[in-house]
Amino acid sequence: DDTIAFCAHPIDIHQADGNGQRLAELPAPGPIPLRCLQSVNIGNLLATGRAISCDGEAFASLRVMATAFALGEAAGVSAWANGDARNTRVQLQKQGAIV
Repeated sequence: DDTIAFCAHPIDIHQADGNGQRLAELPAPGPIPLRCLQSVNIGNLLATGRAISCDGEAFASLRVMATAFALGEAAGVSAWANGDARNTRVQLQKQGAIV
């Protein structure tokens, strides 16, 4: 109910030793909830980009530019909407975002 973007990039995990990477296709575009951007400790704080709250496999898919743009737009709209997920989604849809 608080989806603010979708990610359709495969999971792309680079090996720690620098020798290659592992790709895993996503079964379908995955929803990204607003709560991934919200701080649990600090009210009215949103984080996106490399600071997004997710596990390593999700991050391996989320860190691509198209998703980063969508999350940045969602963070800005959420700030405008005072963190209200419903109003954020409505405004994003008005702006043509896929939510």
